[in-house]
Amino acid sequence: MKISELEKSIENCFEDIQGEYSIVIEIGNNQISLNGNKKMPAASIIKIPILMEGYRVIENKKFSEMTKIRYLEEDKVGGMGVLNSLASANPLAWIDILTLMIIVSDNTAANLAIKNLGFSEVNRLCEEAGCKNTDLGRYFMDMEAIKKGSNNYTSANDMVFLLKEIVHGNLLSDDSKASILRILKHQQFNTKLPGLLHQKDIPGSLVMAHKTGELPGVEHDVGILEYKEEKVYIAVLLSDLSSNCDGQKAIAQIGELVYRFLKSNY
Repeated sequence: MKISELEKSIENCFEDIQGEYSIVIEIGNNQISLNGNKKMPAASIIKIPILMEGYRVIENKKFSEMTKIRYLEEDKVGGMGVLNSLASANPLAWIDILTLMIIVSDNTAANLAIKNLGFSEVNRLCEEAGCKNTDLGRYFMDMEAIKKGSNNYTSANDMVFLLKEIVHGNLLSDDSKASILRILKHQQFNTKLPGLLHQKDIPGSLVMAHKTGELPGVEHDVGILEYKEEKVYIAVLLSDLSSNCDGQKAIAQIGELVYRFLKSNY
């Protein structure tokens, strides 16, 4: 399969779907970019740069992985996650906050991370990674901030910059990058990019490290797919959807298409 054929097949996934999309896929020296620089509501994929900054403070000795963080009842928020339902998980180790923020997309954990890191520090990391459309502008579940015009944004191109930084960039140590990849590989929400792959005869060498995001009318999945010796960077961001279910199905189809491409070429 040629890269042009893969691109056309991905475009076909959106023929019958109402909404906007920003998609970037990098496979070796090949790149597919469909509105790659389009600024989109970030939803929970903005937790990736928060995770990265969370490891920079470990490197800078502000925290260790086992530093205990105590939080108040008013720190708990709704939406995704488990901390708002637990009575005794307090204090939490810093590493547990970062892990819960990713693998179950815990919003309370994400807000605790932001509270201890700072908005400007996370945004500075994004700038250093080359991001042009990414901004952490509010806490999760802060509806008042949204009403006042503050929100979280990113683009597919920016997310690929961040994913590549995690693999072979210079902003983090090798130990931090390995820890971040390990957390991303333990993602518990696997109905999007990897959603159709469990139905295939998949070799054990295929691994997905990824982070999902969703809001009403918004469906995202971004990650690193490892196949044999190849690493694929994938960012699929969908917004203004009339049906979230349609968006989830389209992202799962893209994951399968990328796998077919890899299987036929590597």
